[in-house]
Amino acid sequence: VDQRSHDFLVVKSEAIRKTKLALEEAEMDMPEPIYRVQITEHSAAPPPQKKALIAAAVQLSDAPPPDTSVQKDLAGAIDVDMRSRESEDLLRNEAPKE
Repeated sequence: VDQRSHDFLVVKSEAIRKTKLALEEAEMDMPEPIYRVQITEHSAAPPPQKKALIAAAVQLSDAPPPDTSVQKDLAGAIDVDMRSRESEDLLRNEAPKE
């Protein structure tokens, strides 16, 4: 994820949401509150209708993709906070590194 143009946590959340929906569409049981994916090896391929169901669940919907762009509405507040700090900014490029 290019974090200069997309918010990592929003992308992660969207990936989890789509994965969960695809698993539910494939009729996989999801225990609560822990989600676990169990993969088992089968000698025979799944029936064609099961393959089609899985493919349909994974396909993108007709809805427009969610906005995962970087949120810039906090930039002003962050700038004000950075200028008013009395402590050292450890995130600056010149900060000591291990």
